Amino acid sequence: QLFTQGRMDALTNIPNRLRLQEDLEKLHARLERHGHAYGVALMDVDHFKKYNDTCGHLAGDEALKLIANTLARTCRATDWVYRYGGEEFVAIFPDTTAETVCIAAERMRAAIERLREPHPGLGPANVLTVSIGVSWMGHGGQTSIDDVLNNADLGLYEAKNNGRNLVRVFPSHEEN
Repeated sequence: QLFTQGRMDALTNIPNRLRLQEDLEKLHARLERHGHAYGVALMDVDHFKKYNDTCGHLAGDEALKLIANTLARTCRATDWVYRYGGEEFVAIFPDTTAETVCIAAERMRAAIERLREPHPGLGPANVLTVSIGVSWMGHGGQTSIDDVLNNADLGLYEAKNNGRNLVRVFPSHEEN
C-alpha cells in the first residue's frame, strides 16, 4: 500500500513524477527491444500564478484537481496522465505515431478549454487553459527519456511564446 501511495499525487489522485519515470523506463525498454514507439505531452496551466494570486491557493488546488480529472477522462484507456509538479502535467501515449500524439494532445487542450472554468486574473471573459509541448520517441530518433522530455519542454515553451492555449511539437519535423 505504501508503494502505491508513494507513486500517487496526494492532491490530484493521479500518478506522480516517480511513477512517470518508472513507466517511461518501461516504455523505453519496449522501444529498444520491440520497436514500440511512444509519445509525451508536457502541459502547463496558463497563467496559473495569476489564478492563485487572484482566487487563492485553495481555489488553485481545486482547479488542479479539475484539470487532472479532465485530462484523465480525456485520454484513451492505454494512455496515462501524471502530475509532473506544480501546475504541470504529463501524458504518455504508448504504441503510437507522432501524428496521433498531436491529435490526442489537442483533444486534451480542447477539453480543458471547454470546461469554461473562469480565470478572474485575466478578466471576466477568460478561462483556464493549458499549453502543451509534444515529443515522440521512435526507432532512429531521440536516444533517451531525457531527450523526449526535454523536447516536449521545448515544444511547451514554443506554445507559451506563441500565445498559449496551443499544442506545439518539437522537433517540428515529421517522424522518420
